[in-house]
Amino acid sequence: MYSTKQFFNNKASAWDSVHIQDMEQLKTMLYLSDIRKDAVILDVGCGTGNLEPLLLPYMPQSVIAIDFADNMIEIAKSKLLHPLVEF
Repeated sequence: MYSTKQFFNNKASAWDSVHIQDMEQLKTMLYLSDIRKDAVILDVGCGTGNLEPLLLPYMPQSVIAIDFADNMIEIAKSKLLHPLVEF
């Protein structure tokens, strides 16, 4: 049986080229979220980590980004190495 986890692991390498993010929309969403300085942020279902660089200007205490697809996490780690972000 083909699981959801397998599906996302198999799609991870092409995910960013197929699912283009509207970065301005993401920035607006974060702005409207009223993220406070020194917040501890949990990103559930972080995928390939497109949101994490946009969170850093809010000066969080830390960002914890999780995803059940290991391949998504590996891509996210390769895109951003920052001491405040843990994948």
